[in-house]
Order: sequence, then structure tokens, then C-alpha cells
Amino acid sequence: MMIIPIDDFVKITQLTINKSKFSASPGNIRILKRKISSAQKVTTVKIPSDIIIMNSIIDFKCENSDLNFSIKLVCPEDENIKEKRISIFSSLGTAIYLHRVGDIIKYLTWKKENIIRILKVSFNSESSNSFLQENKQ
Repeated sequence: MMIIPIDDFVKITQLTINKSKFSASPGNIRILKRKISSAQKVTTVKIPSDIIIMNSIIDFKCENSDLNFSIKLVCPEDENIKEKRISIFSSLGTAIYLHRVGDIIKYLTWKKENIIRILKVSFNSESSNSFLQENKQ
């Protein structure tokens, strides 16, 4: 079973309600809604650091080529392809959300199937914030 931080659930739910403000395919919205509604909602303290959530920076390997790349998963209003910030509403963003290191994921873009392996989640803001708060007490 997938798990989702309660904060992500609330934010993504709000984004899907206001989806007309952003360019997002109806298919990606349906997939995202299905993922977040079926995931177990937990506090951020209970999210392992290897799970991709909002604001995570992820390293990938393309399985159908030897290309490696890194992106940050963001809200649609923060997307900037040149700065490698990818919207959760994009095909890639929707596909990787709530997956973890080691997972192999297939997703479609421009009628092409892409296969990627998640190598590393180098920053997970929710887990990092929880860690910092716990250690300050």
C-alpha cells in the first residue's frame, strides 16, 4: 500500500479541484486522484525518506537508454523545465509520485513509452522538516 503525507493529500486535492488554472491532461488528473485517494494518509514523520513526495529531488536512470537525469517534483505553478522542476500534473510527475527508490516505472509521453528506474531521492522536504523539528526538541 502506498502512503501519502496528509499535507500532500490536502494540497493535491486542492490543485485537482482548481485544475483549470493549469495545463494538465484529464488522464493524469484521474491517475493522480486514484493514487492519493487509495494511499494511506499519514503524518510527515511516518514518511520514509526514499518515497517520492512533493518537493523531492529524484535521480533516475532511463532503462531504454543509458541516460541519467535528476528533477524536482513541484506544484504546477512552480514548474520550470529549464530548472528541472517538473509538475506533479505532468506525465512523469504523475507516474513517479509516491513511488520509491528502486522502483521501475513505465509512462507515456508523446506516444512513446519511457521506462525509468528511481535511483535516489536526494531531498524530501517533508521528511527533512520532520527530522529537523524532532531534533530541535
